[in-house]
Amino acid sequence: MRLFKHLIYSWLLIIINGLGLSVNAFSEQVVQLNYLQIESPTQLQIAHNASKGSSQLYKRHYPQGKRGDYSYILIRTFDNWRGAETVNLDDALAWSSLYTLEGEATKETKHPAAFLVVNEMQVHAGKQSRYLELELSYFKPFHTERANAGVMNNWQLLRRDFPYGSVYRSDYLTLNGFDSWEDIKKNNPPDIWKKAHGDVDFNLIHDEILGLRDTVNIEIWKRVNLD
Repeated sequence: MRLFKHLIYSWLLIIINGLGLSVNAFSEQVVQLNYLQIESPTQLQIAHNASKGSSQLYKRHYPQGKRGDYSYILIRTFDNWRGAETVNLDDALAWSSLYTLEGEATKETKHPAAFLVVNEMQVHAGKQSRYLELELSYFKPFHTERANAGVMNNWQLLRRDFPYGSVYRSDYLTLNGFDSWEDIKKNNPPDIWKKAHGDVDFNLIHDEILGLRDTVNIEIWKRVNLD
């Protein structure tokens, strides 16, 4: 079954590339999330070896336990669609999804986050345009100020590309990166929002974006480094 999923996924990319579209048509950065069920040290080492350069390996930190069909997540980032090929993970791959990177906020010096708080959202029908406007116009600058103040490491907004459809419970993800476990609960300095947006009412914007989406799942992932 997993081999079949690999074949379908690879055929999809071949079909897309075969359409003859220019590289500019797929110029947005693409994030591939590979959900893994690792059952042996060998599989863990293979996944870790794949997490080089712009790729990172995380372990699901919360929730924990035997429920669920994955325990690790390999995050791979590509400059465009043409690079988003599958990777051999020794049959540990449970499933894989592709996302477009819609927005990002980071510190001036980028480095992988030790922890990711992952929010899965389903945006209400017909509200995607306004949702993206609020995220990118208001919350991206806000998270940039938080990163510069040392409250967080980075923030990313991902839009689901494949697979896609009503059977999937979410169409957007936010990855909120932190350098330590303690930072996850760190309070924002009182002037952070004002630095980003002056006298704009935070509660007004926050209440509006909450009304455009449903949060369907929240998890915490911890970075794995075997070096």
